[in-house]
Amino acid sequence: MKKSSPWKTRQPARAAPEPLIERCYVGVAFLAYLTASRFADHIPYYREEDILARVGFSIHRATQWRWMRALAGILLPLVELMREWTMQSWVQGIDETPCDILCPELGRTRSAYLYAQYGDGAHPYVCFAFASHKDEENVRRIVGSYAGYLQSDAYICYELIAAASENRIIAVGCWAHARRKFEPLIEAGPHPQAAWILGKIQKLYDIEDRARDVTDDERLALRQAESRPIVTGIKAWLDARDQDELPKSPLRAGINYLRNRWEAFERFLEDGRIPIDNNRTEAMIKGPVMGKKAWLFFGNEHAGETAAVFYTLTMTCKRHNIDVQAYLLDVFRRIRTATPAELESLLPDRWIQNHPEARVRQRVQESHAAAARKRQRRARRRSAVPSG
Repeated sequence: MKKSSPWKTRQPARAAPEPLIERCYVGVAFLAYLTASRFADHIPYYREEDILARVGFSIHRATQWRWMRALAGILLPLVELMREWTMQSWVQGIDETPCDILCPELGRTRSAYLYAQYGDGAHPYVCFAFASHKDEENVRRIVGSYAGYLQSDAYICYELIAAASENRIIAVGCWAHARRKFEPLIEAGPHPQAAWILGKIQKLYDIEDRARDVTDDERLALRQAESRPIVTGIKAWLDARDQDELPKSPLRAGINYLRNRWEAFERFLEDGRIPIDNNRTEAMIKGPVMGKKAWLFFGNEHAGETAAVFYTLTMTCKRHNIDVQAYLLDVFRRIRTATPAELESLLPDRWIQNHPEARVRQRVQESHAAAARKRQRRARRRSAVPSG
């Protein structure tokens, strides 16, 4: 009797993995690549179509969009969990950027908006929301039942919502926006008054630089000892200039901007956890700002909602210096069957603790080096300028 060779023995056929998306003929690795390309690298669908064609793949832009829309629905529980945690922040930053959306009934595009909400250190997420119009109703929907400090620019809807919340929402001013009201004056030529207040604001930032790596209580103590006298001096200067400046004075816009919101600008003196400005949120909003320069507009409102889901994930990954594609690949593999506990483990800040190899080391090193150079420049400036 002839024995069959063991290496010729047929193995039982392995079942093909269930596709993540119905009627999708690519695997999760390719979907992770495609998502990162679109929402982290800002490559439009039509350009990705050309890139793939060079290596023999024919994937129409409409197919790519259909996949992204389906993925956004699958990822929604994770994004909603991130939003729930962000809404528990003691202090939250908020900012918005306009994005054009195609409007067939008008035969052109019109403005829609993406809003970014930046959670505090205990809730380190960046949540995006799409709104078809920039109005109080949409802002109220996005802010929701949030209770705490809300830091923003002087957009009237934020101020109205905070004022009507019966102290549930406490408005916090952004000193970077205040500084920008006076900077154009010295760019046009010598301006002693603008130079004076800009110098005082710079001293506030120098104090914040020294307080960067201390505890919240130590930061608060430093602000009370050194920042508060400067802020008091700025307020006295504003009151004096308000009496002296003519209505059409170049200083008037900056004076009114600060005086009309003075309580909000003093808020950072109340708690060491409150940042002096909203620059951290503005840095995150640059993701869609860079993206819209490439893809130009959303085709419909569903596209805006899809973008909000993926910008929530990709920009939170950027906040934590996470390799976006590696993160998305693991999420796509696990999201369908994830239990509530497993879903929490997919939150970017928790995920990176279990996957340290996915941290983008060069970005961390660049960030530390840039911060060190900035501290050195500020230290040299402080030593060169007499106090007082």
